[in-house]
Amino acid sequence: MDRLNKAPKVTGLNCDDSYICNLGVVLETALEFSKASGGVFNPCIGAVSKLWNFSGDGKLPSDEKIKEALNYVGEDFIRINDDGTIVKELDNVEIDLGAIAKGYIAKQVANHLRDNGVHSAILSFGGNIVMIGAKEDGSKWNIGVEAPDPKAKGTDFNNRKVAENIYIDPADYDEEAVSFGMTPSASVVTSGTYERYIEDGGKLYHHILDPRTGYPVDTDLVSCTIAGADSMYCDALSTICILKGKVEAQKFMEQYPTYDYLFITEDGEIIKS
Repeated sequence: MDRLNKAPKVTGLNCDDSYICNLGVVLETALEFSKASGGVFNPCIGAVSKLWNFSGDGKLPSDEKIKEALNYVGEDFIRINDDGTIVKELDNVEIDLGAIAKGYIAKQVANHLRDNGVHSAILSFGGNIVMIGAKEDGSKWNIGVEAPDPKAKGTDFNNRKVAENIYIDPADYDEEAVSFGMTPSASVVTSGTYERYIEDGGKLYHHILDPRTGYPVDTDLVSCTIAGADSMYCDALSTICILKGKVEAQKFMEQYPTYDYLFITEDGEIIKS
């Protein structure tokens, strides 16, 4: 990604067949989600997202810089050619796959383990959980969805409250693997507005940015959890639902009937599929 953003005209993709992250697959899927979401999920938001330092000095970017950066945000500014090259229409366009790449990596790690004989495991990638097969005792995996609380940031996870427990049997989601006699896997991904943020003047600016404004999205959802077979899809869908808010998110998820959701609103309401 760093090479792509520094070489703005044409950059080749990583198209090998290894378990290393394949940029072409991730970017193509991200662009598909951009279209499906009406543009609220936009991998070409890098020019804006790099202005926000959620883990650094906590300073807000200026309105002028955000306004300028928005000129380079848009899915139409980038395309993938048949020969596997990425073309950026404008030099200052930058790609940010932070809302989907970890899901892809988690998926590839799980596939690698399954291909090497692992039949039961649980993997944590921080907000992204992947389960391979059933637990050794045959019971479902128990995943606790954290109760959103900005005050808990930086505290021991063992001391945090659980809003809801989700019980997962990967076989319920990964029907393709089951049909081929393979070990099934499933993923649970949570996106939220309460872990990464900047506090300025008593106001919290969370890290999920609206590509239409360049600022943290104004949403009534503080936590979105998606469960399904494909960790990359779960990753993208959880962010899209935060961006859309509780009413539109529920409508949007109708397009993905094999994925379950659990939303927590700013008022503490829990909405489940």
